[in-house]
Amino acid sequence: MGMMLLGLFPWIGGLNPALAKEKKIPQGLKTITQLNYMFGEKSGEYRKVLGDKKIWRYDDKGNQIEKASYKIEEKSGKVQEIPTQQTVWEYEFY
Repeated sequence: MGMMLLGLFPWIGGLNPALAKEKKIPQGLKTITQLNYMFGEKSGEYRKVLGDKKIWRYDDKGNQIEKASYKIEEKSGKVQEIPTQQTVWEYEFY
């Protein structure tokens, strides 16, 4: 019975929202950039088109300090990044 309960502790820890939200960030990592592509047909050819871009920024302690999202549009052969969302975190240590 005792061994069975010990086996449940990692599972129970996963239910804690504070622990589930916490991510391990590799030491020294400052920015993660995610590019999402779509495939579209133009003039009978399929091509890869950048759809959106997401950026996460971290401070020296691994705390997330910014998250930003951009919609990518191409007009007249020029690529434009249009901001769609930005969140900034500020941490105060006492």
